[in-house]
Amino acid sequence: MTEEMPDFAMPSDEELARDRARRAAEERAAVPSARPVPPPPDPATRIPSTPEARGTRPEAPARDRARTLARNPIVAFVAGAAVVSVGFVGVPALAEWSERGSVAELQRVLDAYVDAVEDGDVAAALAMHRPDDGAGSLALMGAGVGASMPPAVDCDRAEPNGDGDLAVVTCDVNVEDFGSMGTRPQIRLALVDGAWRIASGLEMRADLRGWMLEIVAIEGTELEGLVSSEDRAWLLPGSYDVDTGTSEHLEVEDDGAFVVADGFGYLTAVVQPGEEVVAAMEAAALALVEACAADASTDVACDALPADRAGPFAAAAEPSWYPSADRTMIQPVRIDGLGSPAGTVVEVEVAFSEDWDVYEATAIGIGQGYP
Repeated sequence: MTEEMPDFAMPSDEELARDRARRAAEERAAVPSARPVPPPPDPATRIPSTPEARGTRPEAPARDRARTLARNPIVAFVAGAAVVSVGFVGVPALAEWSERGSVAELQRVLDAYVDAVEDGDVAAALAMHRPDDGAGSLALMGAGVGASMPPAVDCDRAEPNGDGDLAVVTCDVNVEDFGSMGTRPQIRLALVDGAWRIASGLEMRADLRGWMLEIVAIEGTELEGLVSSEDRAWLLPGSYDVDTGTSEHLEVEDDGAFVVADGFGYLTAVVQPGEEVVAAMEAAALALVEACAADASTDVACDALPADRAGPFAAAAEPSWYPSADRTMIQPVRIDGLGSPAGTVVEVEVAFSEDWDVYEATAIGIGQGYP
């Protein structure tokens, strides 16, 4: 008996592809996924798809800032720079602290003080060094009185001493139109609590008395009620504008200035006796000479006169005078008619009252001047 082979058809290529795809899907379904499947969206949080449905809502501040930075690069740069600066804001203070007691700090302190003096910055100079108010009045510096023409200051380089706690620096100080000081003043710096400080500066005690003049105000600050003209006051070097007062019988040819230099202050004003005072001086000188010519025993000063005293005599005040005391001046008066030797002068003292209104001329001696 013969068995027959079953009759079947070979699957097509399309059927094989579908079968492979099915088996692959089944295999993937059998292996657990590594990523969790997100839950379905919540309808309550669903964002409408159209602007009309969304409506209007305020934008978040962070979104506003982001848009501002995106639209304006300059704003973005400034904002970034501000953030960067926060990291560096403490650097100068840190550097200053780290240089405490060093030669670098020593030079920096010296330079800062010299800058204050050259700028006429009284407040800055006082902040760095305050002179002894027992040795002179601090009233003017305390009132901020500074020179209208500060000096030029050139100091040697600061170097600490062998112990490392003191430095003495020599300086050249020049006031314009008045030249350099005759001496080179010094600045002393000392190490105090681990930091360099000015121990003595360039302040100078200025005598406020003016010969035959009173200083009424310095740089617009009146002295009355602040400091006496009899006092010595601390001031920084330089040239100061001044207002002065004197007798109406004297002539002020030049108001000048008050110059603080060489450790003291002096007025550059030029004062000369008025015509009335000159006439009184010459009259006093002639009276002495005529009295000596009449009787040599009239005054011991007569012995200084030459033997020939016949006259006639003439008197002429010399163009210069010098102070002998407060409100007192001495004026040489040349006498002609005395024969040989030529050049005989009579010294006449003129003393003014406290209010400058009254004066008295007195011949006080006879001497020899230049022929």
